[in-house]
Amino acid sequence: MDSENMEGFPEHTRFTFPWRDYQQRVLDQLASHLADQHLHIVAPPGSGKTVLGLEVMRRLDKPTLICAPSLALRDQWIDRFCELFLATPSCPDWISTSLFEPKFLTVVTYQALHAALDGKHAQRETVLTTLRDCAISTLVLDEAHHLKNAWWRALMLVKEHLTPVIVGLTATPPYDVTGLEWQRYMTLNGDVDAEIAVPELVAVGDLCPHQDYIFLCSPTDQEAQLLERAALKRRQFADDCLQDARIFSWLEAKPWLFAPLDHLDWIYEYLDIYIATLCFWRAAGREPCAEHQQILALESAVLPDFAPAHLALVLQHFLDEKSPEFEVSRQQLAARLRRAGLMHRGRVDIEDSERRAKLLVNSAGKLQAVTQIVEHEWSQLGDGLRMVVLADFIRAEYLGQGDRDNATSLNKLGVIPLFEALRHQVISAMPARPCQMAVLTGQLVILPLNLLSELQLMVAETSQTLVSLTPLACDASFGTLTLAGQDQKRIVHWVTRLFERGKLHLLVGTTALLGEGWDAPSVNTLVLASSVGSFVQSNQMRGRAIRVNKREPKKVTNIWHLACVEKSQKNLSSAVQLGEDFSLLVRRFKAFSGVTIVGAAAIENGIARLQLDSLLAGSDSVPEANRKMLAVASEREEMHARWQTAVLSGVGFLDGIEAPYVGERPYKAVKAFVLTRSLAHFFALLMVSLSVWLELTPLLVSRLIARVQDGKLLVVCLVTLLLLSALFFAVRFFNYFRLWLAYRDIGQDLHAIGVALLESLSAEGLIASQSDGFTLATEVDQVGVSKLYISGGERHERALFMASLADVISPVNNPRYLIVRRSVLLRLLTQRDYHAVPNCLATQKKRAQHFAEAWQRHVGACDLIYTRNLEGRARLHRARLANLAHKIEAPIERARRWGF
Repeated sequence: MDSENMEGFPEHTRFTFPWRDYQQRVLDQLASHLADQHLHIVAPPGSGKTVLGLEVMRRLDKPTLICAPSLALRDQWIDRFCELFLATPSCPDWISTSLFEPKFLTVVTYQALHAALDGKHAQRETVLTTLRDCAISTLVLDEAHHLKNAWWRALMLVKEHLTPVIVGLTATPPYDVTGLEWQRYMTLNGDVDAEIAVPELVAVGDLCPHQDYIFLCSPTDQEAQLLERAALKRRQFADDCLQDARIFSWLEAKPWLFAPLDHLDWIYEYLDIYIATLCFWRAAGREPCAEHQQILALESAVLPDFAPAHLALVLQHFLDEKSPEFEVSRQQLAARLRRAGLMHRGRVDIEDSERRAKLLVNSAGKLQAVTQIVEHEWSQLGDGLRMVVLADFIRAEYLGQGDRDNATSLNKLGVIPLFEALRHQVISAMPARPCQMAVLTGQLVILPLNLLSELQLMVAETSQTLVSLTPLACDASFGTLTLAGQDQKRIVHWVTRLFERGKLHLLVGTTALLGEGWDAPSVNTLVLASSVGSFVQSNQMRGRAIRVNKREPKKVTNIWHLACVEKSQKNLSSAVQLGEDFSLLVRRFKAFSGVTIVGAAAIENGIARLQLDSLLAGSDSVPEANRKMLAVASEREEMHARWQTAVLSGVGFLDGIEAPYVGERPYKAVKAFVLTRSLAHFFALLMVSLSVWLELTPLLVSRLIARVQDGKLLVVCLVTLLLLSALFFAVRFFNYFRLWLAYRDIGQDLHAIGVALLESLSAEGLIASQSDGFTLATEVDQVGVSKLYISGGERHERALFMASLADVISPVNNPRYLIVRRSVLLRLLTQRDYHAVPNCLATQKKRAQHFAEAWQRHVGACDLIYTRNLEGRARLHRARLANLAHKIEAPIERARRWGF
């Protein structure tokens, strides 16, 4: 067929299999999705994104350019189209892989497109002209989350010159990128039109039930010593700064420090530096002047305790300032910071968080964690184990260093250190070595020597390649794979077949090779010994393990995440503060959803579904906490049942946001403590009053009969005692009751705020649906995180609502209008909270007033403040000062839950 004269795909081009329900749903709504010339589909691995993209391309029936992130995926698109739509094993001549010779269907990699359009101007124009002459009208972007800045520029050139229909396909939108990168991603792909959710695929058997688990470990002794020495140096550096005459000479030259009321403009512009400086000044034993108290006129608020973050702000301000009289001091300070390792990429890092986090994330202590997980999973599954361990680096120099005499030399995390730790501590300890282990990376492949003959027979079926294994010097039962032939790229395929057949039980590999695009349905255990924290890569790695295995219909996959906890962290009763490595896991868990581990079966995103506080309760050591987690992970059948129950609890994901609890102590513990104390002091007050009066009455009667004068004296004494006791307990009751109010169930407040906001958006016509067409649901979890979910309406309406709600409940920055919320109890207790009027309602005074009126109806009394005049500006700065003084800085996060 002559591709130059083609006006559409051949008539016989059809998908040869029935569509799955969730695929048919997307296709049925295709016309409305394409109204803006974009189709943006989010679907997990295994949902048939490629086939959907090909069907959309076929229905559009125009010359098409498909972009894929790798050569393997490029070829896969062509193979799938020929096999599933054309029913032919050969590629027709109207399909091209060259941008310089495009045809009716052209399939290339993003790298090739970037290289063609990033060269000389003449070449760029030639390629664009060639594509235009070919009448390319459809642009399909596979794994659209891969759009790096350079690739994005190339694709935007194509979009601007050809104005095609854009079909974007991804398993995970890059939610964690910068605002600019997200805006670019959305500009190219458009709003998300359809999402195929993991629970849908589990419900119909296209993905298997699975669960994420966390295994804690401690740094090695050597790492712990490094951490302790570094902590000691940091403390010494901070103490030196508090006595550094050069820093105080610089501060004493600041007029705002001694006459703050005359420099309010500067203070209001740099509130964070202002608060940090006052904390630093006070920590050095110097009391700020009285005028600062007027500026800090916060209700029941004081300056926060001095913290490393305050010192970092002060020193960074010193370094950034360009006054010539302190230039020598600045240079000396910068040199000291660099020597101490407390400056990274030009920014002061007093806590050395970057290097500390790097040490914990890559701790060699995780080697022991992996060996324990392997031992446990082998004891549970035996010959049925199909485990994959993924690491970021190979570290081939550690090969042969896992023997008993050299075990301590395994001081880095990587593929070969993992192989050595497992070979020595797990595999060699097994009788007859029943657990077969292999290493699979792009540079190094290690296999058990007893599989050589089987591997050779397998290769001989399809290739003339000669395969051999060179025994390892450290262990003759393993050998490195060598090839004589042209099939280097097929090594992964052959090793995977051994794994799928059960000849291998454990694969240790790199995230680069096996973390994306690799397909092995038999995987039932995955260990992520990787430092990756991004949404995209984390979800891609998990996608390797949750595919269904037809040979194992009851398959349940355990996915293990590792976190290294500093030995100085004694409190394992709460997961709130377990260090930087654990924070990386918190970030990773936001990328995917799963079933709750205890309680009612529900599906939601985030780490809270593991109920770590309950699991860690009573655990005073890392090993004890791990034993509890391993015990839960052993219940695969129960997890399978929980998934079957949970998928029936909804038909789609409810979008929402969560407002983190910002207290330093666990939310439930604080609330229970202050409530208990409040009641205790109330009853103490009551009992004292009763006991005094019960004793006072008979004494008064007898004394009055005998001696009136003594009776009066007794009355005075007893009444004085009563009043003093009552005052003591009343004051304490008042204080604890006020604290209890501060820890009220803010989930109810969040719901009321959501109702007021929804009513305002609907009344102002910002959402077309009526407010009663939406459903809001709120909850507060055991760690005090408040969540609000919304259902109903259109996707873009829900997105506007969530963005607006985030504006309202986020720490106040610089809104045009401010809501000052007043809570008063018996005219004795007054609490003020500050909230921004969302941007979409702050554009007009009338809209802001309507929002304030809705607030009064649903939330409570409030004042609406316009912040662009002097009075409003003062209130705005007061709100920002309140945030800083109370350390309210936790970000508002995206939340998702499966429901109706």
